[in-house]
Amino acid sequence: MIRSAGALEFVHQDISSITSGFTIADTSFHHVAVTRSSNSIIFYLDGVPSSAFSDPGSLGFHGNCAIGNDAALSSDPAGIVDEVAIYDRALTAAQIQGISAAGSEGKCTTGFLPRFAPTLKLNEAGTQMTLIAQPGTECVLYASSNLVNWTAIATNVAIGPILNFTDPSPPGTSRFYYIGAH
Repeated sequence: MIRSAGALEFVHQDISSITSGFTIADTSFHHVAVTRSSNSIIFYLDGVPSSAFSDPGSLGFHGNCAIGNDAALSSDPAGIVDEVAIYDRALTAAQIQGISAAGSEGKCTTGFLPRFAPTLKLNEAGTQMTLIAQPGTECVLYASSNLVNWTAIATNVAIGPILNFTDPSPPGTSRFYYIGAH
């Protein structure tokens, strides 16, 4: 997450937090990555690595999970999170620098892909999310509680550039999402 002073911070339940030393003080897009290998965390800002930080805690999800916000979704971030990826391994410095150096072509394929808009809303109806999609594209919302088993939970066709989905899972349920387009 990015704190109000612009500091990049990694937080998980078994530790209070690790702050990178990097600060984002402008409104430009930046590539941010965090790797964790064994008990070492390294932050990257625009391909530049921080020094390694010790993380003695175990990394598991025992409650809410959020990227760009705190787990309670209470930090009210002012930025936009785009092209989120979670890997089953720590990427190398060269891999992260390659993605960062590619800029807007880093991970997007050609064409207009559906992508999450920056806000998810949690209420009694479930998790409401907004997508930006090419009109006429059929989008399928997939959900997983463990990043291994994925289930299609909704299908919708974009009539305009904005497409809304609701995951009716009970409040307090931690889920990961991705969008498939047809």
